[in-house]
Amino acid sequence: MARLLLPEDFGTIALLSIFLGISQLFVNAGFSQALIQKQDATHLDESTIFWFNTCIGAAVTVVLFLLAPWVASFFELEVLIPLTQVMSCIVFIGALGSIQGTLLTKKLDFKTPMKIGVLSVSVSGFVGVYLALANYGVWALAAQQLIGATINTVALWVIGSWRPLFAFSGNSLTQLLKFGGWIFASGALETLYQRAYTLLIGKFYGAAELGIYNRADATQQLPASILSGVLSRVTFPLFSEGRKDENFLREGVRLSVRSMMLIMIPSMTGLAILAEPFIRVVFGEQWLPAVPILQVLCAAGAFYPLHVINLSVLQAQGHANLFFRLEVAKKCIGVALLIVGSFYGLMGIALSRVIHSYFAFAINGHYTGKFLDYGCRQQIKDFIPSLILSALMGLLLVALDCWLVIGGVRELLILILFGFCFYVAMNVLLGVAAFREAVGFILGGSESGRPDPKLQKK
Repeated sequence: MARLLLPEDFGTIALLSIFLGISQLFVNAGFSQALIQKQDATHLDESTIFWFNTCIGAAVTVVLFLLAPWVASFFELEVLIPLTQVMSCIVFIGALGSIQGTLLTKKLDFKTPMKIGVLSVSVSGFVGVYLALANYGVWALAAQQLIGATINTVALWVIGSWRPLFAFSGNSLTQLLKFGGWIFASGALETLYQRAYTLLIGKFYGAAELGIYNRADATQQLPASILSGVLSRVTFPLFSEGRKDENFLREGVRLSVRSMMLIMIPSMTGLAILAEPFIRVVFGEQWLPAVPILQVLCAAGAFYPLHVINLSVLQAQGHANLFFRLEVAKKCIGVALLIVGSFYGLMGIALSRVIHSYFAFAINGHYTGKFLDYGCRQQIKDFIPSLILSALMGLLLVALDCWLVIGGVRELLILILFGFCFYVAMNVLLGVAAFREAVGFILGGSESGRPDPKLQKK
């Protein structure tokens, strides 16, 4: 679709991301995490949250529908009126399937969501490409998202056996709100910060520039979102289950840090070095201005799993209030950096996010050190081997890229294969502990997704 559509089309749809993101937060209000964290949640608790989500989803959809003219006026784009009204339906559709998805996560059932995801992405992607070929422009992207959300929710209802009770408990809502309310507030801050760039770029630089930045950001987030999305769904339920055993929790966090950084650091290093051929081959010549932005953002993406892991520890241990206060502190720093960076264009905004990422790691890691005696210094020490080997891999990729003159898809595939083989071979030859643990976890982990007890004991 990136090859068929213009940066302006992607930028126009990205303008709505902050409004849709905040709206979806209101629907859930942190109750999904509260249900996972509460090990003895009842059917009445689950039904109460379902009806709450459904009602709020309907209300938020109506509000967004009515605010559409204001959104269009703010960005001075008339197409945003019908676009906002159509996209607002995604909020309500997502609310209908939120509890089913949460319960699957709590059970550590990731096979079912994967099947549903493959189905929704395949069908919605096919429709999106067809509409893009038929010159529907930005509406191809809107249809893709709307159809994807609909298929996802319908499949959750068809495949899943859970059904709500026709009952609502104010007591259940109040109890879950004590934890979920802080998570909601933290999520709102995170969404506002992560999507604030759409307001700055969309308002002062235009939809085309926003499309370029959004393409770089989405490309950088692809490996991070896949790995960290799985990581957050696994670690939070596991950490919640073992929160009373400090030794188990510490070892689980350490295993997560070493394993995830083993993958994330070389992925981000390789993507930064191969950014130009990757963008050229995958998305096309019109997206080449996104290359330098992508290279900068990769420096922030490498640390993303650390944020997920450290924050999962706080949530699992029930420190929701502290979680929120840390988010306030981090977002104040982030907003200040974002404002300063905006004076230096898209690169300035990208650099501000990298600097904020390092500040955030220092803050998050400090409290993991306080509660589990596994802070920033110990975490960095555990992934230094991956950092060194990734740097060596990167240098060799730069040299090989200068030497090869094949060009196109073949050269990109050769470079990726070379980087992968070199990195794996060096981990094997040097006997890197994190690599051995990751292989042992894959081969010896139980089907439920929990680590092998023998590996944990070791």
